[in-house]
Amino acid sequence: MSQTIIKSQNDKRDYRAVQLPNELTCLLISDKEADKSSASLDVNIGSVYDPVDRFGLAHFLEHMLFMGTEKFPVQNEYAAYISANSGRKNAATSLADTYYYFDCSNEGLYGALDRFSQFFVKPLFDPSCVEREVNAVDSEYQKNVMQDARRKYQLFRNSSKVGHAYNKFSTGNKATLDLPNIRDDLLNFYDKHYSSNLMKLVVYGKEDLDTLEKWAREFFTDVKNNNVKLEKFTEMPFGEENMKDFWKIVPVDDKDTLEMVWVLESLHPHYKNDPASYISHLVGHEGENSLLSYLIDEGLALGLTSSHSTDLRLFTKFNISITLTKKGLADHKQVCRIVFQYLKMLRSREPERRIFDEIQKINKIRFDFKDKEQPVSYTQNLSIMMQYYPLEDVLRKNYLMEEFKPDLIKSTINNLTSKNMRITLLSKSIESQCDKQEKWYGTKYTFEPLSQDLIDLFENPGLEGSSSSKSGKKLDLPPVNHFIPENLEIFAKEGEELPKYPKLVYASEKTSLWHKQDNTFRVPKANVHVKIYCTDCGFGEELKAYRLTKLWLRLLKESLRETLYLAEQAHLFVGFDTDSQGIEVSILGFNDSISKLAVEVFKKIKEFDPAPYEDLFHDVLRKTIKDLKNFFKNPPYQQTSNFRNCLLRSGGNSHHPEQEVTVAENVTFEDVLEFNKKFFRNARLDNFFIGNITEETAVNTSKELEQIIISLREKTSVLPKELVPDVRIVDMPTGTSWFYEYPIKINESGDKESNSAVVCAFQSRRETPYDRMLLSVLGNYLHDPCFDTLRTNEQLGYIVLRGEFNLRGILHYQIQVQSSKQGPQYLSKRILAFLDSMKEKITNISDEEFKKFVESVRVRVAQKDLSILQEGARYWDQIVNHRYEFNRKETNLETLNQVKKEDLIALFDDIFYSNRRLIEVQLVSPNHVESNKTLREERLANEPDTKMIPSVEQFKRNSRLYPDFYSYAEK
Repeated sequence: MSQTIIKSQNDKRDYRAVQLPNELTCLLISDKEADKSSASLDVNIGSVYDPVDRFGLAHFLEHMLFMGTEKFPVQNEYAAYISANSGRKNAATSLADTYYYFDCSNEGLYGALDRFSQFFVKPLFDPSCVEREVNAVDSEYQKNVMQDARRKYQLFRNSSKVGHAYNKFSTGNKATLDLPNIRDDLLNFYDKHYSSNLMKLVVYGKEDLDTLEKWAREFFTDVKNNNVKLEKFTEMPFGEENMKDFWKIVPVDDKDTLEMVWVLESLHPHYKNDPASYISHLVGHEGENSLLSYLIDEGLALGLTSSHSTDLRLFTKFNISITLTKKGLADHKQVCRIVFQYLKMLRSREPERRIFDEIQKINKIRFDFKDKEQPVSYTQNLSIMMQYYPLEDVLRKNYLMEEFKPDLIKSTINNLTSKNMRITLLSKSIESQCDKQEKWYGTKYTFEPLSQDLIDLFENPGLEGSSSSKSGKKLDLPPVNHFIPENLEIFAKEGEELPKYPKLVYASEKTSLWHKQDNTFRVPKANVHVKIYCTDCGFGEELKAYRLTKLWLRLLKESLRETLYLAEQAHLFVGFDTDSQGIEVSILGFNDSISKLAVEVFKKIKEFDPAPYEDLFHDVLRKTIKDLKNFFKNPPYQQTSNFRNCLLRSGGNSHHPEQEVTVAENVTFEDVLEFNKKFFRNARLDNFFIGNITEETAVNTSKELEQIIISLREKTSVLPKELVPDVRIVDMPTGTSWFYEYPIKINESGDKESNSAVVCAFQSRRETPYDRMLLSVLGNYLHDPCFDTLRTNEQLGYIVLRGEFNLRGILHYQIQVQSSKQGPQYLSKRILAFLDSMKEKITNISDEEFKKFVESVRVRVAQKDLSILQEGARYWDQIVNHRYEFNRKETNLETLNQVKKEDLIALFDDIFYSNRRLIEVQLVSPNHVESNKTLREERLANEPDTKMIPSVEQFKRNSRLYPDFYSYAEK
């Protein structure tokens, strides 16, 4: 199979496509600089092929393929091998695809391919695993029941034509799969659909292409070719009879959203010119003359996105999603009118070459200088892309805008009509109007045909809105984007010796500037990071000050939005963040305009007056309060991490989520105005410039930023290092176990979260390079047994997470479990039982096993940065945490050579037994309240060293605190 694969000018990898005798197509990628190897195989069969009486069968098959093969019959053989070789593995089932993937050490690729290939040669589908994996699928389903994205997608599929393959429930659960002959159905499905002629394989390794091809032929030629003809779907699942309607949906999260979707004939044949991207670029624009700017100015919306996707190669969905204000919710018909006005304006104008050229130019620059991907994500993406696009285009498909075809763009715009449109309103406020309930997720909804007045409004929305809004905004095409880079010169000369690590190149009493000029990636990109430390208005201590800062930043971003969006379209991204020490501004992307943009942003900070944004403030505050309350509707396991940090950290943003809500509800606009007057009366800066940016430019820009910030207020003074707020960690008492219990409430709609969750966090020692690496080896040792025991064997739940983490210099190890079957006290009991089961095993660990786990950590630690973005984030973390351990990676690798087996065994005993310092966060589902109460009382009665935390505040108030090992004052 001889085919030219078009790659980026910056891509040093070698590619080859081959077709095996069984018609399996392989894409081989040789990367001599690879730190890890990977493979992914897409079988081109997904949930749309499920039998109508076996929903979820394709997904269930995906699970069962991991349960042993004839050559490697032990169920966890593949998983254990991948883990031992510093890898990870998984699979996913989508509408029309199921893909399996892994990564591993370079040395482990041959053995991994051997084991991986057997999934598709001779899997066992072990009968003893059937019930267990049906339960695993059901746990995955239960995990997603309260997720709005899943609920909305299922409703959309349900609304397609009855009997169409699109009208199915893809995940499956016990109701659809716990059936007498399900294994026989599984075997039939596998034999019918899994065929080598449909499969696409990507293999990524350090070896040369000939070796990779030899291995692909060796392991995958035996995959059976059943000469399956992929079913081509020709009947559209949507027509005028099931579009042209208005839906109302009650979401789980408290949010108000208006969505519009159009179903078009597939635009897949036009992927090289992508007319939908041209339209989406305009509709989703946030700059001057944009639809969003107009809606915000009218007080109707806070955000807008536009997107498109193609399903089954059959139809393309074009979507607009608008985040509504209270006014926008009350007058959503006016929102529709303005959207229709914008679309009418587009229909009335000829497509503009200038706009196409801008999109094409930035796409070409992005492709020419694109960063290297992680092998595991790269192989996944390519194995899917190979199913839909010619091999020559799979690397560049997402960057293609080949030819300006105004007639194609025009016809696509004209195909956005009222006949193929659906409008959906999502809000808690419309629950009383929703008299239907979706079968699989329980979503409350209703729908009706589009009213004639909405249809008339679409056809004739009037053009008065395109002239101006209340303050002069108009609906028009965006201005010329002056941020698109022109100068792509690489400043460092090829082979020029430059400092290996960031260097302090400028320091004053106000500012520290670190700089590192790139000569590794040789792309015209840079990162600028600025941290502004401040203690005004109680910042760093009071939650109200932290919340005011977040609101102030949101209004600031709105004042900059039109400028920043143009920059973003040119891949120059500006981010704002805040913590208990200050405000962080990051600018990432092509370096041509990066210094100019940094100065522009900081001048806006200096000049910013929130007074004109009072109406927006109230809308933003309303959404902020909703978002804070929506935290309690996140999956329980995600909430546990937040509660954990809240218990362990002491600082201005380490507060109970309920306190966050209370404080936000009492913030006023006058508070923001007063805050704006007093904030930045004292400040200091840490700056970091990295990438294709010279030291001279960095110093000059840094001095200019310093002058802007220090002159913000008439009496601005320098914040001394010793006054920069510390963040301290609770020093937990040795030999005790503490647990904090939080009940998950039934939401306003009566929906109950069926899952409980627990995180068991064991506090260890102050960080040293040796203990850091020792804990990494221990985490690697426990990784697979923990998953196999708690998820695979005990089937506690779909979510089982484990690993080490570092809070301000204090090491911890944690295990998280989410379960719909058991409450958190039971889950905690099983976690501790798992650790008991490992006591003897770790004591008897062989030298060979120990070395294997050390080497697995070494592969992970040694991985090179793949971009300036990655490298910059790693060094900025050292600067902003005042560690300055720029050679951390090298230190870790050297330290791994010193790690001893007896110290690993001692650490296990120290953390989990002899010096146990355990803190648990337990989220209790309404389904588990009584059983959890019984176990809690038993535990407290039988374990004198176990204590229940009555409140976060009391626990922290009565706890000792570690000194802040990252304290700025000590550096």
